[in-house]
Amino acid sequence: MSERSEVDPLSSIPVVEVEKVEKVPYYIKSYWIHREAIIAKKKVPYLCGCGGRYNYSGKVSHSYTQKHQKWLAYSLLNYPEQNILPHS
Repeated sequence: MSERSEVDPLSSIPVVEVEKVEKVPYYIKSYWIHREAIIAKKKVPYLCGCGGRYNYSGKVSHSYTQKHQKWLAYSLLNYPEQNILPHS
């Protein structure tokens, strides 16, 4: 069983032909098939109600910023009828 491995010059990550490798778990095949879509999703910018901007990976750290906490406290005190909290 010989694996042919090539190096992608753009990302310098070794690319393995998934179809040729036997007994590769499904999640690894799925990642390499949908890699571009996964990376594109992580780069999408989001705008928060507090005026902050963050990417997909910075959502949690943004919610702990002082700016967001002040906006959240102000919104909850002055507009209690609006449902601004996620998953509630």
